Amino acid sequence: MALRFGIIGAGGMGRLHSRNLKRIPDAEVVWVTDVNREVGEKLAGEIECSFVKNWERELDKVDAVVVCTPPFAHFGQIVSSARAGKHIFVEKPLALTMRQADRIVEEVKRNEVQLMVGYVLRFFPAFQAFKEILVSERVGDLVVVWINRMGGLPGAPWLFDPKKSGGMTVEFNTHDVDFLCWLGGKPSAVYGKTLKSRADLGIEDNVWGILTFKKGIGILGSSWSNPLGFSAIGLIGTRGVAIMKEYDKVIVKETEREVEEFPLSKEADPYYEEMFYFLKCIKEGKPVGIDAEVGRLALQVCLSIQRSSQLGRVIRLQE
Repeated sequence: MALRFGIIGAGGMGRLHSRNLKRIPDAEVVWVTDVNREVGEKLAGEIECSFVKNWERELDKVDAVVVCTPPFAHFGQIVSSARAGKHIFVEKPLALTMRQADRIVEEVKRNEVQLMVGYVLRFFPAFQAFKEILVSERVGDLVVVWINRMGGLPGAPWLFDPKKSGGMTVEFNTHDVDFLCWLGGKPSAVYGKTLKSRADLGIEDNVWGILTFKKGIGILGSSWSNPLGFSAIGLIGTRGVAIMKEYDKVIVKETEREVEEFPLSKEADPYYEEMFYFLKCIKEGKPVGIDAEVGRLALQVCLSIQRSSQLGRVIRLQE
């Protein structure tokens, strides 16, 4: 029997996820909701489902929801869905505050539902390659892993209100933090620096951080004031290195061997793969690996980067 979905938020990500769900044989999109009725009805028409205004009254018609709203709306939507016994896929970040994140973790456990955070970088072949290279011990133990992703300012107005987005660090760099923690584990300490390239900006548009792991460190460097664009990922181990050459090429150099190109899938569709994975976990009753605890950790680190910048010192993370 097909798993029935409701889509909360009909913007770019809601449209993307709903279309991917339409491609999965065991999935059915039952309804779409959005605060902008015109936008919601348009998407509902495109994917041939119902538009609903009072979505909480329609939860009995679905098995799971896909939350694609701005970060400030996540908490209430997640809690309502969990209490109704519905599984939840939520776009990053999980929430805006640690109090909200802790409450979400509790609600998901109490109501015995699955929650997955949309950390799609984990489904890109190039990013998966670094995880495989490190786990296989091809380059030895972790010394340094870094990620740089830069571009121009995005256009969504709510992004520039820190009460709605959490700032660039929480809304955007949560992806980078999750990638670093995926490889390094939970950091024991965080040092960060956030900056504004223009005085009129409501949020930071440059974010830099150092995460201290049990073995090695993770470094992120990101900017929304670099219209030229730039991306780089690298891994230095005790017995070798790996670097990304664009998103479709990763090369590895082990100490005593020649440089090799790591094989990557050329057919992967990361956004489809993450939604397929979510549905598969629910259907098979298997725990979702990218769960509320993962989202909580990423938020904790992002907030620690911001706090470190404000205080000018290293932030220690509690076990």
